[in-house]
Amino acid sequence: GPQIYRSEIDDRPPEQLALVGELRTGIDKDQLVVYYQPQFNMVTLRPVRVEALVRWMHPTRGLLSPGEFIPFIELGNLVELLTEKVLARAIADCRRWHRAGIHVDVAVNVPPRLLRHMDFAESVFAALDAERLPADALTLEVTESGLLSDVESALPVFEALRERGVRLSIDDFGTGYSSFTHLRRLPVDEIKIDRTFVSQMVENEEDAAIVRSTIDLGRSIGRTMVAEGVEDQETMQALLDLECDLAQGFLLAQPMTGKRFLRWIDERAAD
Repeated sequence: GPQIYRSEIDDRPPEQLALVGELRTGIDKDQLVVYYQPQFNMVTLRPVRVEALVRWMHPTRGLLSPGEFIPFIELGNLVELLTEKVLARAIADCRRWHRAGIHVDVAVNVPPRLLRHMDFAESVFAALDAERLPADALTLEVTESGLLSDVESALPVFEALRERGVRLSIDDFGTGYSSFTHLRRLPVDEIKIDRTFVSQMVENEEDAAIVRSTIDLGRSIGRTMVAEGVEDQETMQALLDLECDLAQGFLLAQPMTGKRFLRWIDERAAD
C-alpha cells in the first residue's frame, strides 16, 4: 500500500527528492526541451521522420539527457504529464513543418503503462485534432519489454490508435524476450532494431546474424524495419544490403532542436 511507496521515497537521498520537486517545476515552466533525430529512408537517403527526444534544460545543471532524469519522472509520478507535453510539442512542430512544405513525420516514445488505458488514446486523438495533424504523420514508439508484460490490456488501445491511423513501432527490439506470438497479434507497423546489435554488427558475427534474422522476419510479416545507432559507413552498407527500410544514428544526423532542424533542412536543400 501507500506505506511501502512512502518508505521507498524516504530511502532516497535528499538531493534526489529535491530533483523530483525541481522536475515538477521544470515541466510547469517549460524547461523540458524536445530535440529531434532524423530517420532516413535508406535507399533515397531522405529524412522521412524525426524521433522526439526530451532534454531537461536545468537552471543550474545545464542540459540533462533522459538517462539523468527519467528515474525521477517515475518517482514523482510525472510520466503521464511529461509524455503529454512532449506529444503536444512534437505534434505542433510537425504540423508547422508540414505547413512550411517540409514533409517529415514525427515519432514519440510512449511508456508502456500508458498504453494500458483507453484515455491515453483519447488524449492522443485530442492532441492530433488540436493541431489538425493527420494521424498517420504520428508514430508512437513503445519498448518491447514493457509491452510484453501486459499485452492483453494494450491490445484494445493499440487497435483504437491503429484504427485512427496512428503508426505503432516496437522499440529496442531484440533486447526483451521477444515472443513471436505477441508480435503476430499486436497491430504494429514497424520494428526498431536496438542499437546494441546494430553498433556491433560489422565486427560481431552473432550480432550480424540477429540483425539479419530480425530484418528477414519483420519484412516477411510486412513490418517496416528501422535500425538505430548507425554510426559508420560499413554498418550503413551492411543494413542496405539486408534491405532495412530506415536508419537513424550519428552517421546521418545528431539529435537537434526544432530550430536547428529547420536550418539543417534548409542546408540540405541548398546542397
